[in-house]
Amino acid sequence: MDYRPMELETVKQNLRRGSQWIRLLYMLVFAVVLYLLLMLLAVVVVVQLSFALFTGAANPSVRGFSSKLAQYIQQIVLFLTYNIDNKPYPFSPIDEMLEVDEVIVVDDFEDVKDSDPSDDHRSTS
Repeated sequence: MDYRPMELETVKQNLRRGSQWIRLLYMLVFAVVLYLLLMLLAVVVVVQLSFALFTGAANPSVRGFSSKLAQYIQQIVLFLTYNIDNKPYPFSPIDEMLEVDEVIVVDDFEDVKDSDPSDDHRSTS
């Protein structure tokens, strides 16, 4: 591989930065926490499904808990993927509004397709 000296120096400097290693440790801890939370989420889904099947409606308490759980999972995923620098709970509040650079939400595929016909690259025969 052909590396330029400047690139190697940059890599060496990045490897020597303590903040990168500390973040790596936090990332490992939060990856384990995320794994455990996903198992908890599966239990919450089963419990909520059971309530819906037996009572005909979702349990409001479980719904509130699952909402906070989803926010916490979102914080962890954004931290692990370098979308935010703030460490998740307990280092910051769970219901803190998270800002990501850009999120594209597609509500209805037909509306998106019809809104920009110049983007349609299909061949018409």
